[in-house]
Amino acid sequence: MEYERLSSEPSDEPNDPYDALAVIAEEATDRAEYLYELLSDLQKQTFLGALAGLYHQWDKDLRHFVYSHFGLFLSS
Repeated sequence: MEYERLSSEPSDEPNDPYDALAVIAEEATDRAEYLYELLSDLQKQTFLGALAGLYHQWDKDLRHFVYSHFGLFLSS
């Protein structure tokens, strides 16, 4: 679909059939780099979200442990 649209556009050099293909290849590379950046950002955000969840759970468990084992000593 995109190939047909770009290959039907007029070129600066009508005798060069590879010019349209070069434009298509460059746009495909740019699009691939953009999508890769999006996926890379998504991977980072997912990792950081999971890490924050693990820290939150550890914090809750630590508070529960401290309160259950040392709570009587802290109140007096």
